[in-house]
Amino acid sequence: MNSNNESIVSRIRQHFPNIDHDISGKERIFLDNGAGSLVLKEAVNAENFARINASANVDGHYYESELNEEILKKGREALAVLFNSKSPDNIFQAESASSLSFLIAIALRNYIGKEGNVISTYNEHYSSVGPYIFLKKNGFIRDVKLTKINPETTEIDLEHMKELMDKNTKLIVATAESNLTGTKSTITQLRKLAEENDGLLIIDGVHYAPQDLIDVTSPNVDAFIISMYKLFGPRGSFAYLSDNLLRQSEPYNVDPFTNRFKGSFMELGTRDQAIFNSSFEVVKFLSNLIEDKGIISRSGIEEAFAWNKSYLTNLNKFILEGDGYTPGLNNIKNVRILGIKETKDLDRRGSTFSFNFENIDDAKAEKIYWEKFGITVVGGNHFNLAHDYLSRKSVLRVTFLMYNTIEEARKFLKATEYIASI
Repeated sequence: MNSNNESIVSRIRQHFPNIDHDISGKERIFLDNGAGSLVLKEAVNAENFARINASANVDGHYYESELNEEILKKGREALAVLFNSKSPDNIFQAESASSLSFLIAIALRNYIGKEGNVISTYNEHYSSVGPYIFLKKNGFIRDVKLTKINPETTEIDLEHMKELMDKNTKLIVATAESNLTGTKSTITQLRKLAEENDGLLIIDGVHYAPQDLIDVTSPNVDAFIISMYKLFGPRGSFAYLSDNLLRQSEPYNVDPFTNRFKGSFMELGTRDQAIFNSSFEVVKFLSNLIEDKGIISRSGIEEAFAWNKSYLTNLNKFILEGDGYTPGLNNIKNVRILGIKETKDLDRRGSTFSFNFENIDDAKAEKIYWEKFGITVVGGNHFNLAHDYLSRKSVLRVTFLMYNTIEEARKFLKATEYIASI
């Protein structure tokens, strides 16, 4: 790792209080980022501030109520910068990505219609596909069709997707990056397929968000969903929704005075101001990652993720191939990697690695990683359809983010080599 990268990563790590130990004081390497990242200290402080000082509800003519409204406004504006949305009115919030996916699906039930179908893939998290299966089971829509994936790379079979589509296809739902294998989707191609039917494109960006730049305008998407707790922030999720999707939507809402292009149109009940305040600090942190200007800016976001993508690509290459001192996953006997393995294809994968050992089961390996090496590697089912499609009921999974060092990756590989030799 070059000295500039070392300096940036060292500076990043200073923003995460539990970067190298847990609450008990145990030293550890945190690689369970796919399930939820570590939390930025500024995000924690902001959440606490808003919880205490802006707990009053909105619409009151007194300071605490007005502060609540200001926090919600600033948070929505910050997320608009992160998404590259033309307006904060296109940003909506819910308790989880699962909640947002369900709210969107219910809102589009009549747009899809009883003769309509939805196309998705076997690369999806259950929360992305489940709401549309619910619509089908309850007679709101005709069908949900699932696209095959390549069993070696787990990439979407776009030719099969084309075969599944027909004149009644109203919607494509796909992940930007698989939470199981780190395999990325080509959103530009998905957009083109959706447009051929004048359909909508919904992207699950939860796993993608901490690793690569979000830009809902390039290509244009109709929904992009993220979870802040996987992006250094609080338990809470946000979505960008396009004007086109909002025009087609008929959501349930409790606000009799709601505007189609305002938050309460797609949000159920009072928003948690602390989530907005905490999320604001995450966007501010990312905006000032490379150069501290003290403001939220799109240029700052782009600089941060340009560096992040380059850094993680180099880290991924090391994890797969190793170096003269440490073997990579591709070179460790008894390790079976799921997904893209070739370093020439790193632009098509993120920094999540799922694998099994041939000599030991996942539960035993997970225990050794933690008890002997202090590394958080988690095995089991990661709520992705590919588990069944690929007949891999359980896999061990690690995800590396911008605060993980090459030395942590080396220790992970050394631990993996040890377990593979048992």
